[in-house]
Amino acid sequence: MAGYTVALDIPLQDNKLFQQLDLLDEIVLKHAGRVYLAKDARLSAENFRKMYPHYPQWLTQKNILDTDHVFSSSLSQRLKIGF
Repeated sequence: MAGYTVALDIPLQDNKLFQQLDLLDEIVLKHAGRVYLAKDARLSAENFRKMYPHYPQWLTQKNILDTDHVFSSSLSQRLKIGF
């Protein structure tokens, strides 16, 4: 995917940070961008599905390969990936 990558490491000093990051998510969505999941700690499940439109196809393959739903992570649980 052509484009730019921006990494932000912002110290958590108050509750306003998460509101600002939600606004950044909206900007990313507006420009058909994505959050890098390996570095993410707070993206919502709703925005994940908007940013990754091929998720349903991936889930179909995961369900074929992981019929007992053994493969899971904290990230997949937070984003409701595989459910």
